[in-house]
Amino acid sequence: MPATQHLNIRSYLGVPILLRDDTLFGTLCAVDTIPDVFKAEDLEVMVNLARLLSYTLDLELIVQQNQKELQFAQAVQQGVLIPPLQDEQVVIEPIYIPSAEVGGDMYAFYPIDEHRYGVFILDVMGKGVSASMVSMSVFSLLQGLITQVVDPVRVMESLQQHMTQLYQREQDHDGVPTYFTAIYLVVDTENKSIEYVNAGHPAALFLDREGRAVQLDSTSTPVGMFAGVEFEKATLFYEDGGRLLLYTDGLVEIGQSMKQAILTVQDLMRAHHGLAARPFMEQLLGGLFGEMAMPDDVCMLTVDILQ
Repeated sequence: MPATQHLNIRSYLGVPILLRDDTLFGTLCAVDTIPDVFKAEDLEVMVNLARLLSYTLDLELIVQQNQKELQFAQAVQQGVLIPPLQDEQVVIEPIYIPSAEVGGDMYAFYPIDEHRYGVFILDVMGKGVSASMVSMSVFSLLQGLITQVVDPVRVMESLQQHMTQLYQREQDHDGVPTYFTAIYLVVDTENKSIEYVNAGHPAALFLDREGRAVQLDSTSTPVGMFAGVEFEKATLFYEDGGRLLLYTDGLVEIGQSMKQAILTVQDLMRAHHGLAARPFMEQLLGGLFGEMAMPDDVCMLTVDILQ
């Protein structure tokens, strides 16, 4: 070979680097100026090195492909997020901050009639694309359930049936149920009431105009965790409006117990209750996390009841 002659190379050992589909990526080469210097054991080392390079390259290609898929899933998930809602009776403002490209947190809210509004927030067990797929499958049902079924117990029963039918095979395979925590509530500005089911979710908070706080605690187990669940609803009555805060557990992962963390959020609600929804939530995040990175997805929304 002219190149080897020019460089005074007298010994050459080359091993092909093959990707998992047998595509030739290149050749791993060893050269020396001494003739016949390479032995059988040198060939074995080179083969192992070439195999290691192949594994590393395959992994990098998989990561790149997965990254593209994650970015696509993120675009789909972001594309269905509902924008804020504002009318003469309520202002509903959401924030969703995924810790990775996609997550299992999701929210939805829709007007039901001229004086009722349905609001839903959920958090699927797990993270990443699989959790996102579950949340998207649930989200696809919510508009119809909220606007047509309406009743919190019946809506949760419908979602329980959906989870049981859709994910029973997966549960049978690995013994681990697919489930999510959620709060669904109906704000009725005519009756001045909030009917809700809390399915194993962190307590929503209601702060009235006098600064009194009420926690909307869990009334049932998570959706899909157990068969034969009976959902129970509760009702909160208010007088002159106020602010509801719904959130997923990423908001209260601040190094405190769940109970103490919710009380911290409650104190911050009081401290910033005079702010509009978006500045309020920004202050809330700053007060809880400061400059720290959030350890989990954070999904939250405020419902300002104006009358």
